[in-house]
Amino acid sequence: MAEEGSGKTTGKVLLGCGIVAFLALMAVILATIVFGKRAYNWYQTERAEEAALAASHSQWSPPVGVKDAEAWFPDEVGPYRRKSVDQQLSVPRLHLNFEAPHARYEAPDGTGYDLAFYGGSDLEREAVRGRIDSSLEQSGFHSRFSLGEGQVSFSEGNNPRIYGFVYDTGDLVVLIWSTEKLELRDLLGDFFGAASPR
Repeated sequence: MAEEGSGKTTGKVLLGCGIVAFLALMAVILATIVFGKRAYNWYQTERAEEAALAASHSQWSPPVGVKDAEAWFPDEVGPYRRKSVDQQLSVPRLHLNFEAPHARYEAPDGTGYDLAFYGGSDLEREAVRGRIDSSLEQSGFHSRFSLGEGQVSFSEGNNPRIYGFVYDTGDLVVLIWSTEKLELRDLLGDFFGAASPR
């Protein structure tokens, strides 16, 4: 009798293990479907935003060779108004300090961002991107995402955190940054649209 009861127990254990294994497999399949769809949707969104930025950039003609920094920046970009303009790019936390057209834009609610352009050879532009990468690595409190060809989104530090987007157009490194979490790539696209001839 004892053997007959232990066989039933073993059968129940095996059946229970089989059910648990089946449920675990179903959970893995379901998670793969859900997260796979999210990853695919994220990828499609990123590609669309990359294409939108490239399209707005293609309409823009930078005033290369013009020393007057004001020529680079329209007075208004959507709800943002240009508050200041100068010829000095200075972001000490990113180890950036050199001559380049720079402007500060602010909205009526006080949110704002900075925008700067650095032109140079491939090696010079690569050095600027390298400085940013090096600064992010040294800070220890950062995130960095390559979003497309020549496009990098980053955040760095605390008190305040800096959010930024770098876009290498092939002729210029465009840097847009803020201490507020804004959609910087979209704002850069808005800038290209506002600065393009109508």
